[in-house]
Amino acid sequence: MEEEAPETPQQSPGGRSSSQSSGSSLESEENQSATQSATQSSQSTTQFANESETSSFEMSSSSSEEPRKYKSLADIYDATEEFLWLVITHPQVKAKIQQELETYIPQNEAKKRRVFSSEELSEATYLHAAISESLRLYPPVPFQHKEAIKQDILPSGHHVHPKLRVMFSLYATGRMVNVWGKDCIEFKPERWISTDGSIKQVPPHKFTTFSAGPRACLGKRVAFTQMKEVAAVLIYNYNFQLVEGHVATPNLSMILYMQHGLKVRVTNRCS
Repeated sequence: MEEEAPETPQQSPGGRSSSQSSGSSLESEENQSATQSATQSSQSTTQFANESETSSFEMSSSSSEEPRKYKSLADIYDATEEFLWLVITHPQVKAKIQQELETYIPQNEAKKRRVFSSEELSEATYLHAAISESLRLYPPVPFQHKEAIKQDILPSGHHVHPKLRVMFSLYATGRMVNVWGKDCIEFKPERWISTDGSIKQVPPHKFTTFSAGPRACLGKRVAFTQMKEVAAVLIYNYNFQLVEGHVATPNLSMILYMQHGLKVRVTNRCS
């Protein structure tokens, strides 16, 4: 994901530059990958939603006579831990996501357990905004480093020498006041929604979770598709309550995860 000086594009026989042709090829491969991944994710979430309360993801009985069963969500989807914790601790956000998902369901099926397709969720603006906000505050890869391959001078005037390694924190840049404003610590999905109700196009050099430049993450679209499908299944079909006394503490390593997982009590929301 290192940024290099762009090469001079060479014209192909058809009059199109080789860099443009390469970009089209990458975009085509990404779209194909996203489609395949969305299909696999949909099959996976369908299986999950159809499992009973005695499955590997143990549901907590709503009856006080039954022993409570807790399950860490880390083995379901690592990137969903922080998102789900934020949603649980912000019930107004959870309610808005549920209301948005209900718009895709016929009224006579409102209380039935449901899996959402990637096509339906492509229009789920608020869910997309909530996931973006979660990734801003808790990027799955909180640190990155770059290594120079040749001598250069940065716009700031700093000299860069060959093999100089620079490490920076995506976790910190997602919480900088001069980048995100005075409310940068708040979980606020609305910051991602424009006045016309669409998703704001935030520059990748500001929202650095997927890096930026020619070596930015090619799996960004796939990641959003999978996260939205999993998040929609969990939030629409189930209710979550944090286990009493459980403190959700992120572990800052090369991969961001919760130190002890996310311990929750789960009950059915839909039949």
